[in-house]
Amino acid sequence: MTGRGDPLESGEFFWKGDVSFADVAFKPADAVKPVRGITGAAAFKGDRMETSGFQANIGKSVMKGKCRMRSFREAKVACQFNTPFLEAADLGLHGSDRDVIFRDIKAQFTAGPDLLHVERLSLRLGKSFFIFSGDWPDFAEPKITVNLNSPYIHSDDAFRLMALKPSKRDDHSPSATDLDLRLQVDAGVFNGFDFRKLNAGMKYSQRILNIETLEADILGGSLKGKGIVEIRSDGQNHYKATFALDQA
Repeated sequence: MTGRGDPLESGEFFWKGDVSFADVAFKPADAVKPVRGITGAAAFKGDRMETSGFQANIGKSVMKGKCRMRSFREAKVACQFNTPFLEAADLGLHGSDRDVIFRDIKAQFTAGPDLLHVERLSLRLGKSFFIFSGDWPDFAEPKITVNLNSPYIHSDDAFRLMALKPSKRDDHSPSATDLDLRLQVDAGVFNGFDFRKLNAGMKYSQRILNIETLEADILGGSLKGKGIVEIRSDGQNHYKATFALDQA
């Protein structure tokens, strides 16, 4: 490795060379299991950095991916990774019913000092397939915008996902997270009823799901409505809703 410039200013110091790493480990947060066995290589060219394919372990899962930084001055890292399965407990999350295991995870995201942009995060949970994208523009404010698209979702899986909570809260973590959710689902099941072409706008905070707009094909007609769902960890959710079903 060679470098030139002002070493006290990351955006004004330029590197050239390759770095290999093997069996590196770190712990992202108190409740998250350590990331171990990180193996790969990184190439430095001026104010840019790019890794080759790397591999790492978290819990029982093996992740593969790569990252790049186009400018040390901007300090934004773009990464992509995939893993065949990942236990929610390994991420410091748990539900009350049983172990939650995500499968077929693939992610592309960009992270900076105070922001996170998810271009695509796809995963399977139970019978459902979730494809997320969204932004967390300011880590100091727990307000996240999320788009969710899916070919199929079962409501049982969706409620299990929303019922997850941190195993341990960091003293500096926000007390609550506010989600602004836009939802498009080709088909699925809600409380035993089949539906198609679901479009909805929702807000989620403090285990309360506020359904501001909802349209779907169900029971041979077109459904429109809004409502509130109180999501409980024991699965005994409470509903308050107003719907109109137009049957042709």
